[in-house]
Amino acid sequence: MKIIHWRTIQAIPQTVQWQRILTPAGELIVLYIDDSIVSSYFNFNNRPIEEWIRELFPNQSQTIVIIEKKEQLLPSSLAQLAQLKEVYLAEFGTPFQQNVWEELMKIPYGSTISYTELAKRLGNLEAIRAVAAAVGKNPFAYIIPCHRVIGNTGKLTGFRWGIETKNQLLQIEKGIRQMDINY
Repeated sequence: MKIIHWRTIQAIPQTVQWQRILTPAGELIVLYIDDSIVSSYFNFNNRPIEEWIRELFPNQSQTIVIIEKKEQLLPSSLAQLAQLKEVYLAEFGTPFQQNVWEELMKIPYGSTISYTELAKRLGNLEAIRAVAAAVGKNPFAYIIPCHRVIGNTGKLTGFRWGIETKNQLLQIEKGIRQMDINY
């Protein structure tokens, strides 16, 4: 299980750095402010980084400088990424969403759980819709493994980057021997 260190971003950033990780499931873009991850997303539509940043900081009136991060803070493979013991994330979302995202980090590599099971683990089965909404709002693709949550029937359900990508990520994880992952 990864440990999340939430870091408060004090002001709208002047500079955002980015890193590209090429994965079998597609290009993963990771955005940073200082050494905290602000967001990560699969860039299937070649969406400009500027658009993603405007979505993250909708009230930003001044220009944000965007530069490629020279130092690799994250490993360049999904298997290595899954082995990280701790991660520094910019504090986004509500406390409820952060609780859901922290619970997602407890789902073992290569495993899946249902939205109902996730709500049970959070101690509130009646909040299943709110839990599902929080999973869908996860701004940290793959780093917080929302792809490991499936429907009650075992069917793959909604994923911001498409069901095919969700299936591909799960197949990649199942294909990597779990004994090689200290997770």
